[in-house]
Amino acid sequence: MGKDLLRHRDALIGSSEVIEEVRQAISHAAGIRAHVVIRGEAGTGKQIAARMLHGLSDQSDKPFVWLQSFGMTEQTFQARLFGRVEDVANGTAQGEDGILINAAGGTVFLEDVEMLTPACQNILAELLSTGRFSPLGAERSMRLDVRVIASTTRPLQQAVEDGSFRQDLYYLLNVATINLAPLRERQDDVLDLIAFFSETLSQQMGVTPPPIDAVTRRRLLAYAWPGNVMELRNAVERALIIGRFDPPNGGDDDPAELETLGAVEQRHILKVLDACGGNRAEAARRLGVARKTIDRKCQSWGL
Repeated sequence: MGKDLLRHRDALIGSSEVIEEVRQAISHAAGIRAHVVIRGEAGTGKQIAARMLHGLSDQSDKPFVWLQSFGMTEQTFQARLFGRVEDVANGTAQGEDGILINAAGGTVFLEDVEMLTPACQNILAELLSTGRFSPLGAERSMRLDVRVIASTTRPLQQAVEDGSFRQDLYYLLNVATINLAPLRERQDDVLDLIAFFSETLSQQMGVTPPPIDAVTRRRLLAYAWPGNVMELRNAVERALIIGRFDPPNGGDDDPAELETLGAVEQRHILKVLDACGGNRAEAARRLGVARKTIDRKCQSWGL
């Protein structure tokens, strides 16, 4: 559709190959009218990805409605999705449109879909398989006219295997899958994200972003960011409040799982550089590589 949302508030920020592949997957999924599952750790930006997908689709002028799956009872889930008609005879129930009516033609985003109870999963499975629903108290059914985007923090196939998620619902939802990598696997984007949050938050707060010296920059890049983009945003906000960047501690004590080789290499080189006070020649000597290798790596990381 040619829409440029890269500077929009509902966009995934970064210039790494990893995040570019995600943007391409979102653009491709936006062009088909199919349900989508977005998987990623907490704080990776799953709702932002969902909004970006909606914004790039032909339904971008239609509503985007969000629903948190956790803590939903069967009755609440039905009422929120389907709505109810007014009970004129008894006057005991007030009519209310449900999410499926309010989002007609657009997108319903089900966050943390793996947290739905078995009863709620049954309701959703029937809705998606039949393509029809009835508001509570209504005599006639209505056609489902929304795209469902579901997010999850764990692989749904794993939930199916351990018996906590319906297999047929998994297949109904999982027409297309978008995987959001944790920030430790896309650390090339850390400085882009810091710049973005510094600009937007400083304008909101009416303050000037503090400078980032070379040592702080290396430490920010070397940190694993277990809380992902949300943790980084909070770190930037804290820096704007106190007037300086204070790189988080604990990166060395919290080894990340399933890191890419490139991420491990980057973190190790930056830690050695920090130990050498930024002396690239000494870092190269300790690592047993050429000085040009360190220079090339640092240039690619924006140092």
